[in-house]
Amino acid sequence: MIVMPQVRGDPGDDARHPRGRIRNTQFILVLSAVLMSAYLLAAVLVVTVLIPGEQFAATGQAGNRALAYLAHGGS
Repeated sequence: MIVMPQVRGDPGDDARHPRGRIRNTQFILVLSAVLMSAYLLAAVLVVTVLIPGEQFAATGQAGNRALAYLAHGGS
């Protein structure tokens, strides 16, 4: 949302109805949503592959803090 004022529109855009700027802003928002979805899926895949299942239990070392478990070397 913070980059919206910096989005450029088409050279022929009307100041009252900047269709090119709106289109480009929508593109940025959709692109960021797709990228964040990919990051989320990649993080889930990495955590699932790299941490043994028994460590995910509530009493396991990775319970509720899987990325911290990976960052500190696991067991």
